[in-house]
Amino acid sequence: MAKAPSFSPLQLFSPIQLIFCLILFFLPWIELQCSLPPELLKDAPKSGLESMKKDGVDPSKPISMLTQSGLQIATGGSSPSSDMEKFSKSMAKGMGGEPQAKSSAKKNKDDDVKGAPLMYLFPVALIAGIVLGCLPWQSLARRLILAGCCMGAFGVVGLQALMGFPMEKEIAKQKDQMKGMGGMGGLGGAPPKGKTDTKEKEPEIFRVAWKIPLYLTLLLLLGAGATAFIDGGSLGGKKKTKRPVYDDDDDEEEEVEEDEEEEERPKKKKKPVVEELPDDEEEEEKPKKKKRRDADD
Repeated sequence: MAKAPSFSPLQLFSPIQLIFCLILFFLPWIELQCSLPPELLKDAPKSGLESMKKDGVDPSKPISMLTQSGLQIATGGSSPSSDMEKFSKSMAKGMGGEPQAKSSAKKNKDDDVKGAPLMYLFPVALIAGIVLGCLPWQSLARRLILAGCCMGAFGVVGLQALMGFPMEKEIAKQKDQMKGMGGMGGLGGAPPKGKTDTKEKEPEIFRVAWKIPLYLTLLLLLGAGATAFIDGGSLGGKKKTKRPVYDDDDDEEEEVEEDEEEEERPKKKKKPVVEELPDDEEEEEKPKKKKRRDADD
C-alpha cells in the first residue's frame, strides 16, 4: 500500500517568514525627505521655528514628505507622511489659513511618478513559496523550488534597488533641472552672495531614504531561503524504512528464557533397562529345568 504524504512542522519556517514579507509589502518601504538649507534656517524667524517644533516638526532635521509601500512602488502611487501633514498644519497656522494636506495629497496623486512593473513579480514569488512550503511533500525538488522562490523575490527587490526606484529617478531629474536653473542654493534661484564656486558641493535638499520594513523584508527573504532545506526529511528525498529493533530483541529474550527454564527443570530418572538374554542361554536353561523335574519325580 502507498504511504500517505508526511508533513513536518519544521517545513513551516519558510512559509511563515514569507507571510511576514507579504504583510511588509503593504507598509512604507521608502520615503522622500526634505532638508531645509542652513541659509534658510538662519533667515527664518525664531517664532516660526519654535511653533513648528511644538507641532512635532523639527526643521533642523530631514522632514519626511512622501512614502511609498512596495505595492505603491509597483503602481507609481504615494502617500503623504505624518511629518508632511504636521508641517502643512503649522504653515497654515502661521499664514492664518487652512491646512493644505488634502490638496497636497491630490497633487501627489497627479504627479508623473512612473511605476515599477518588475515589482509585480515579488508577491507572485511570495505566494508560490507559501503554497509550496505548506504542501506535505518532503523531497529535494520541493526544497530547491522553495529556495528558488525566496531567492527570486530577493532578486526582484535587489535588482529594482540597483536600477533605482522610480521616485529616486524622478528626484534626480528634478535636481538636474534645478541645477540648470541656477543651482540648488536658494531653492532653485541664484546662489547666495559670496559663494560663486560651482565646484563646491551644494546642499542636498531632497533625498530618498529606505525605511525599516524594506530592510526587514530583505532579511526575512534570506532567512526563508536558508530554512527552505529544513523540513525533517532526508536529503535524498525518500525515507528509508528502518527495521524495528525491538522485535529481534524480544525474540532473543524469549529464547534465553526458554533455555533457562529447561535448565531449571529437574531431570527425570531413567528406568533401568532389562537386557534380554540371548536365545542360546534360554536353550541351555531348558534342559536344566527338565533334569530338576525328573529328579523330583
